[in-house]
Amino acid sequence: LGQPQQAEALAREVLDVERSLGRRELVPAALAVLAEVDFAAGEVTAAARRLEDALALARDEGLADDEVACRVRLAELLAAAGAGQGSREQIQHALRLASALGRRARMAGASAVAGLVALDAGELAEARARAREAELLVEEGRLAGEPRM
Repeated sequence: LGQPQQAEALAREVLDVERSLGRRELVPAALAVLAEVDFAAGEVTAAARRLEDALALARDEGLADDEVACRVRLAELLAAAGAGQGSREQIQHALRLASALGRRARMAGASAVAGLVALDAGELAEARARAREAELLVEEGRLAGEPRM
């Protein structure tokens, strides 16, 4: 986040607008931005809580793409906090959901994070396999003309 104060103000404005309109489609993304602000301020627990809220709302609203993004970022935060098992669970769920959606870019991002989680656990072969998988997914998406995330 280049300008955390601006990001926070914009995210809060999005939340206010969505609430005033009785909508919730943009709330998970706004909460994810606030989680990034929390994380940048060193508030890992608060960031994880916000991401969990964003994830639950995305799931409840049927916003599968946002759910994948929240799970991937939550997996990164949990890994950084030393919660390897929770991180693995989130990333595995994100991989399954991204695959079900057929979103190669999301699958690639989730695979890359799965590789980092494996690397953190000392599982070098798994980390390499996930990195290669991410690379192949990006290339397949590029060849198919899909937008990058």
